Amino acid sequence: MKTIEELKAYYDGLDDKFEGYIQMSNKELDTFETKPSWDSIHEKNNFIYEACLYDGDRSIMIRQVNDKFIIIDKKISELTNKSEEVFFAKDGKKIKMIQEWEAKEDKYCENFPVLTPTLQLFAGFQGGLS
Repeated sequence: MKTIEELKAYYDGLDDKFEGYIQMSNKELDTFETKPSWDSIHEKNNFIYEACLYDGDRSIMIRQVNDKFIIIDKKISELTNKSEEVFFAKDGKKIKMIQEWEAKEDKYCENFPVLTPTLQLFAGFQGGLS
């Protein structure tokens, strides 16, 4: 968990090649093709409620919880057992999501390993934002 100051330092350290979306606490969800600057999205008392960023391999999810922020930062190329799904989102956009699966013993399947979803990551927009 990161404080707002730690989140700002982390966010500012990312390059601009990320696409994605940001849901600020005081605004509607906003999509972008190039990561906006911290100062351009922040006003006096607002904060990032949720953000998903993707640069072609690296997927980052930021979510506000109470007065801190959770960050999941993964490289999709490092996942070994994954699948991709495409979902229709607001305004007709298509969002790609990557699901990571892990084999876990399942007592309802005589303790045989069963693939179980363990992580879902944003993987950009299919066909761009236009």
